Amino acid sequence: MARSPRPLSRYRVPVLDRTLDLLELLADQPEGMTLTGLTEALGVPKNTVYRIATTLTLRGYAVRDEATKRYLLSRKM
Repeated sequence: MARSPRPLSRYRVPVLDRTLDLLELLADQPEGMTLTGLTEALGVPKNTVYRIATTLTLRGYAVRDEATKRYLLSRKM
């Protein structure tokens, strides 16, 4: 009896999905977005968005404009 193929979705990493969603959202918003805006657009808890955005900032993939409090993609992207 042949085994049925397992769907790849079972190997998804939820936090990676959320991170990629955040990056794609920022890519569509050249003026950047605030933490609240990101949270509302993604439908993810604010703490999660903050931690992802902070990690991306620390790794150089995003920057945070201190004057406007907006996150933007960095030139690294």
